[in-house]
Amino acid sequence: MLLDEKIAAAQSAVASAARVAIDALADRETVAAGEDLHITASVWNAGAQPVEVTRFELVSPDGWQVPAADAAARKLEPGKLEEWKGNATPPPGVHPTLPYFLRRPLVGALYDWSEAPAAARWRALPAAAVDGRRRRSRSAGPASGWSAK
Repeated sequence: MLLDEKIAAAQSAVASAARVAIDALADRETVAAGEDLHITASVWNAGAQPVEVTRFELVSPDGWQVPAADAAARKLEPGKLEEWKGNATPPPGVHPTLPYFLRRPLVGALYDWSEAPAAARWRALPAAAVDGRRRRSRSAGPASGWSAK
């Protein structure tokens, strides 16, 4: 998984250096089981040299139906924009798309983070003991330069 992230970062860096912009848009925000989701991928060559796109492929979660898309290789001259179109269909029984923070009901006016990894959860910091007196500190400390005594 880490290798996949590093490959994606390298590919993004190469595309950026070559001044190539890649974008993918779906025809709508949510999709339900059995409905086609139409996807348009666009590549814009903002660089000074021609660029050849050798392959276009939709990659989706397990169980999705992804018929072969218009995957013909194309050469993009500088300043040219090309689009590829494809479809994807979620399998029967899947739930409609839902943002991760709405997957659990609210607790009062707050999101429920009980299933989030511990590192992602907000936690209260312990209260500092303060006796009401403050003095200016010249030592390393908070950016404000004040410390509780």
